[in-house]
Amino acid sequence: MRPPHTAVAVAAGALLVAGLSGCGWLPVVHQSPGSRVSLPPARPEVAAVILASASAVAQADFRSFVLSTAQSGERLVVLSAATGNAIDSFSAPAASSMRGPAFPAPLSPDATAFQHARYERSLRSADGLLKQDRAVLRRRQQRTLTAWADGSVAQTLSALSHTHPSHPGTLASAFTEAVANLAVLPQVRSPGEPSRIVAVIGVGAMAPPRLFACLSGTAVVVTDIAEGDEDASWQADFLRACASQVYVVNQADDVDLGGIARLALTAPRQISFPLTSLNYGPAQFSVPADAHARLRQLLRLLTVSYPDADATIYGYTDNIAVPGGNLELSLKRARAVLSWLVAHGVPASRLQAIGYGQADPEAPNRPGGQPLNRRVMVIISPA
Repeated sequence: MRPPHTAVAVAAGALLVAGLSGCGWLPVVHQSPGSRVSLPPARPEVAAVILASASAVAQADFRSFVLSTAQSGERLVVLSAATGNAIDSFSAPAASSMRGPAFPAPLSPDATAFQHARYERSLRSADGLLKQDRAVLRRRQQRTLTAWADGSVAQTLSALSHTHPSHPGTLASAFTEAVANLAVLPQVRSPGEPSRIVAVIGVGAMAPPRLFACLSGTAVVVTDIAEGDEDASWQADFLRACASQVYVVNQADDVDLGGIARLALTAPRQISFPLTSLNYGPAQFSVPADAHARLRQLLRLLTVSYPDADATIYGYTDNIAVPGGNLELSLKRARAVLSWLVAHGVPASRLQAIGYGQADPEAPNRPGGQPLNRRVMVIISPA
């Protein structure tokens, strides 16, 4: 004969089994099969890198850039400034997924308070498991992307060491090739944010290219500009080509290239608006009559399309000497446009005027090119 306490234990066990079998005391919470778990989809990116130097610094910057921008589904194109041609292209691996935890099925309308409590506990447990699964996926994805980036960099540098210029290449031709590669995936351009980036690495003392391609929706990062060079001329060249963002890093700057690259891809895009075909006289700064149609387009952008945006107005001149100097003349041109916009309802607090004088000419400062250098550029920065 069993001891009394054993009989009690068996009876209690039977009671527990009965409850778990659905008699109302400890109801079963039915679980639905676990679904696939994946990370939120990354915004597609296209990155183009133009290597202008094979120096150790340029190679380190190249690796930093690729690692910092790597994400699932990214397309990376690497070009040589020496030839203007593509060295190689790479596609980042797609995001992985895994079988996730099973979540409790919804309760019936007549569920008891006890059933609701048990349901909430089961739901919290499944939520905790889901967070753990996503953390595992993030670590796995980071390892995969790091391996992809390292492999892409190693393969590029190996190819670069065996590349010899087949013809006199230029930075402009490399940009033309880069823009062509960026343009094949127009769907990656997200409204309000650039999802395409061009990095020019190892520039040194190279002069900025004269671009004829459109960089709309593209951020540009330029590194390693030799000390003493004018960063503004590089920036102006890309802004004229309608680049969304332009970041120029001098050799003397101690900056995080990876951080700049991430900022370039996430910062709200800027809109370049050149006041083209204006017939300024050599010393004229008042707004020409033929500019009004173009100014009305600018006004619509600032009042309808981007009513909260700020705008910076840049004035330029040719090299013809004028009383007071060309720097003052360029500022007067920018201020005249600012005054026109304020008179037509744009708050002055949203505008600023800057004069660049004869710096960064659009065309050679000869009789045929000087009228093109008398100009105004407006950069709109949406809020």
